[in-house]
Amino acid sequence: MKNKKRIRLFYFVLFFLFSNLLLAQVDRAWTKTFGGEGINFGIYSEETFDGGFIVLSSNKNNGVPTNAVLTKTNSEGQLIWE
Repeated sequence: MKNKKRIRLFYFVLFFLFSNLLLAQVDRAWTKTFGGEGINFGIYSEETFDGGFIVLSSNKNNGVPTNAVLTKTNSEGQLIWE
C-alpha cells in the first residue's frame, strides 16, 4: 500500500514539474496596453477568424466602474477599432 502512495506521489511530482516546464516555454507574440484614465482591466478576450483579437474591457475611475469597451486588434496587436 505504501508503494502505491509513493508511486502516485512520484507521478504527481513528475507531472507538476513537466507541466511547469511546458508553461515556462510559452512564447508571446506581442503585448499591448489599451485604455485611458483610471484602472483598466480586461474581462474577456477571444481570437477572431482573421487571427486578430476582440477584447471586452472595463475601467474604474475613483473606484467606480465607468464604462465597458469593445476593442478589435489585428494579429500583430494593432488597434483596428474601439
